[in-house]
Amino acid sequence: TIGQHGKTNYFQTDIGNKLLLNSNTCRFIDENTHALEAANSLLVRMEISDRSRFIAEANEALKHKVEIDSLTSNFNDALPDKEKFDEFTSILDRLFNQSSTIQTLILERDKNVVEASASCRELNSKLRQHSLELKAAKKGTGNANQTEDATVRSAKFIEDHLKDKAGLQSVVTRRSAFSQAQNIGLDDILSKIENVLDDDKKKDFAIGCVVNRLMNTVADNFGSELVQYNGVTLNDARKSLKELDEKLIKLASVEVNNAALDNAYPPRGIGFGKKSEFTEQSLLDHQLNLKRRQPPRKVIPRARQALMEYFPCWMMVPSEVAQLLPRSADFDLVIIDEASQMTPEHSMSALMRAQTALIAGDTNQLPPTNFFRNLNSNDEIDEDVDTVEESILELANIQFHPKHRLLWHYRSKHEDLIAFSNHYVYNSELVIFPSPGSAKDELGVSLVRVNGRFQRGINPTEVQAMADAIEKFMEETPHRSLGVAVMNQAQMEQLDAEVARRTSVNKKIADYIDKWEAHEEGLEKFFVKNLESIQGDERDVIFVGTVYGRDAEGKFYQRFGPINGASGKRRLNVLFSRAKEQMVTFTSIPMEDFHPQPTNEGATLFKRWLEYSATKRLGEKPQNHDRAGFPDSPFEEHVIEAINSLGFEAVPQVGVSSYFIDIGVKHPTYPFGYICGVECDGATYHSSKSARDRDRLREEVLNRLGWELYRIWSTDWFRDPLACRDQMKSFLNNRLQIAIDNAPKPQQKKHE
Repeated sequence: TIGQHGKTNYFQTDIGNKLLLNSNTCRFIDENTHALEAANSLLVRMEISDRSRFIAEANEALKHKVEIDSLTSNFNDALPDKEKFDEFTSILDRLFNQSSTIQTLILERDKNVVEASASCRELNSKLRQHSLELKAAKKGTGNANQTEDATVRSAKFIEDHLKDKAGLQSVVTRRSAFSQAQNIGLDDILSKIENVLDDDKKKDFAIGCVVNRLMNTVADNFGSELVQYNGVTLNDARKSLKELDEKLIKLASVEVNNAALDNAYPPRGIGFGKKSEFTEQSLLDHQLNLKRRQPPRKVIPRARQALMEYFPCWMMVPSEVAQLLPRSADFDLVIIDEASQMTPEHSMSALMRAQTALIAGDTNQLPPTNFFRNLNSNDEIDEDVDTVEESILELANIQFHPKHRLLWHYRSKHEDLIAFSNHYVYNSELVIFPSPGSAKDELGVSLVRVNGRFQRGINPTEVQAMADAIEKFMEETPHRSLGVAVMNQAQMEQLDAEVARRTSVNKKIADYIDKWEAHEEGLEKFFVKNLESIQGDERDVIFVGTVYGRDAEGKFYQRFGPINGASGKRRLNVLFSRAKEQMVTFTSIPMEDFHPQPTNEGATLFKRWLEYSATKRLGEKPQNHDRAGFPDSPFEEHVIEAINSLGFEAVPQVGVSSYFIDIGVKHPTYPFGYICGVECDGATYHSSKSARDRDRLREEVLNRLGWELYRIWSTDWFRDPLACRDQMKSFLNNRLQIAIDNAPKPQQKKHE
């Protein structure tokens, strides 16, 4: 394989560069035509797929076998270990290929053979023409014009090549390669190899013989290392890693629980006298035997040490920490979650009871605020009411080190749902996993325009439009969870009341609400909330009501309450990232009259969201287009060519932000997106610092989004690309049939 590589690229590039460097005389053109013919002959023979046949042909033509054998027989002594061999082959790459690595160039062989062969034929033809014309001119057999024309054409040909910078680059590359070889004591062998290859009479067989010996050396010295890894063993290793990692996580909770119990030595406390004076373990034993037990606020102060022994991890809200735990309570670690919403003074009671603190939160989400508590539901909303306090998160950002960022976003099942926030809020720094399907009615973002009027904090028309949509959703898609958010308290109460009224007369709505109330203890139950209280919630589908619009007189005032305030952008960011599958925005805002001030970040982001929901565009870039990039390597290019040759469409580097699937596969008969993804252990795979990320978590997230992945290992492709192609063909045909069988069926129109 190394030999096929070297042969192709040496004659493709080095002879061309030599021509560029030495074509300043007609003598060179006349004397070196046979070298190009030999190169072309070798390139034609290289198209033989059977390597052994090629080596046999090369050896038959070998007239200088002793010299070549003498040179290659020193390889074993000169290259005692694989590290040195790898270093030397890297030098050979730079010297003879002036391109990429040997592994990369292997994949370009088939393509380059044809291109180089055609190039040699073209140069050979030109050189023959110039040579014959010059010979005719020298012998005087041509007329003056022919002689002049031949001289001009030859001079022009030479001049064009002398202007090319590639020749100079080859000299620079050669000096660098010899310098590196000298550093590892292999410059003598490198010089001998170059001398052999520079001999035009030996070129057509020398590389074949040298390569044959090199390959034998590799097989003899490093064969055991090379053959122990293939697709089967690597897939088995990944499977074992996944299974063991999942078991480890499950067993970790058991281990922690057992360790806590094994190390628990609760004090007995007082267990005699008045029951009201019992403490520690004695109090707990007594409470366990009662049908009516005392509340925690009475038990904890009297049995704190015993409870700490049994339960080393406590979950509490800030007010409970101060009420239930004595100041002497000493925890190793306190974790404050959703820290952007907690003021420093409220966190103090927890911080003073721990040795170490971990502050977790998002500075782009809701800050601490008393906004809605300061408003009566019937009051007009005034943005001046919005006052933002400093959070413990902001204070920790300044005082605490080190800081760690969590960048993976895996809530959204379609990238359109998070693309907006990622672009305008997170500076495109989030890692977003692509969706295999195009954004259709059940995924992504959409906008519903409502011609409602806004007065005294509510929009009655919008209430009815949203209630209609909620009722229809619950009747037709009971398998999907739903949450509703509106911009203020008054509208929330109006809509909540309307949904309750419809629930009382529509059993399907009642059944839907009851079902999700019972599902996982109400974790995804239906809700109607205002902007302030939605942080932390997520549902399959989120309906958003913007409420604002023209008043009864047709005038539109850009009074958006807290959105116009200092934290308006952060509030909207929370709202726009609550959906897992779909977000539908209902609005009565007249876009032609919506002109926010550039300094008003909240209102500006609000308008951009409405535009994005309608157009799916971020600025000038459409979000629902195929994000086809460029292949990471010639390996991927080779696989892409194979996929396309099978009648499928291969799209390289499918993704949105920071994470890309090497190849997405489509088919003309399936118009709903990608039927699968093909991973080529490329840059994304190798860039992972963690085996857990690389071989388990990323694939799990993609599977959850609906991707079916097929992995091709470069080790298998290099060994037997035809077999890999056949296996891939079988997988793709199977996936296509499954995708077609499960494709959305056209809905029949209902006749009333």
